[in-house]
Amino acid sequence: MGTKPIKKLVITVVAVLLVVVLGIGGYLQLYKPSQRDILSDTRKPLPASQQEMLPVTPVSQLPEPYRTRFSDALHDAVHAIKPDHHVIQEQMYVKYFGYSWALVRKLSGEYLHRDFGYSETADATAQVDGEGVDYIFWQGGWLRRQFDDRIVMAVGLATMLLPDTGTMIFGYFVMRPA
Repeated sequence: MGTKPIKKLVITVVAVLLVVVLGIGGYLQLYKPSQRDILSDTRKPLPASQQEMLPVTPVSQLPEPYRTRFSDALHDAVHAIKPDHHVIQEQMYVKYFGYSWALVRKLSGEYLHRDFGYSETADATAQVDGEGVDYIFWQGGWLRRQFDDRIVMAVGLATMLLPDTGTMIFGYFVMRPA
């Protein structure tokens, strides 16, 4: 048996192993994260362990008049800023006594990058119905977007909907193109 068939066999085995490794890596790094919920109860941008750093109350736990007004204000902002997308998941919070947008950005960005490979693609302010709205977008890079077209949008309003002028309402919205 000559060395030519052995070289062909080695090259074939190496090529097959390379394809298998790339396939498994692609599945684990690209496809599998695209199938997970971003805002599930066990994994979310603001985990319970970090809520001590940013004490918040879920909007769903507020009395009805506030719950509706806060939810409507956040939804209006989302639809005004990103009208070509629809919301598939959401979580909304109220933070009393101070506006902490930088902390929202830091905690959320770490989670989204670590668990989903998302990067911040926009960090801006807009005017919606006379209210200043802070917002951030996160999404995957070009290759990840081939498997996962979702974006995550955080929206924050320093609002005076309550008599307390230090109230911050904010939410996370997972969205897909309409």
